[in-house]
Amino acid sequence: MREKSEKPERKEEMMKMSFALLWVAGLASTAVADPTLLGVPSQPIGIGEVVTITVSNSLGGSYAGWLEISTPTVATFVGTPEFTPAGNPGGTSQMKYWPQYGAWYEFSVVSFPPSPAVQAGDHILVHVVGVGEGTTHLNLYDSDGVTLRDQRAVAVIPEPATIVLLGLGGLLWQRRK
Repeated sequence: MREKSEKPERKEEMMKMSFALLWVAGLASTAVADPTLLGVPSQPIGIGEVVTITVSNSLGGSYAGWLEISTPTVATFVGTPEFTPAGNPGGTSQMKYWPQYGAWYEFSVVSFPPSPAVQAGDHILVHVVGVGEGTTHLNLYDSDGVTLRDQRAVAVIPEPATIVLLGLGGLLWQRRK
């Protein structure tokens, strides 16, 4: 009777080990990944304006990394970044938010057989909102969280109505003097 109860436990243990091995093998292909940031506006965005930036990979295969907004008081993430179908073909890609470090997301783009492999293309959509005047950077790091793969500046300015009001206030102040 003891043999029967040990077999299911052994089978479950083997499945866990196989899954861990596949996970490590999928992330081991990180070295061939070439992720970049696309769609960063060349013009400043307004406070409250949302832009969508894409993490794209010119190569196929699984990889992992980190996304950071360097100054979250200027711009910050809106919601959780989303995987595209190309970035999550098997439904196993993952995203985790790390608020204790500021505005950081850790991600892994993976697919395990029998699902289709991760193909080159757009993999993650990142939504960023302007919250204060200034310039910040959206940084894309390798899986080690240290090696910078790509960096794009995001400038935020007040909306035109605020600028007009500030200008009028300045004119009235000058007139009073």
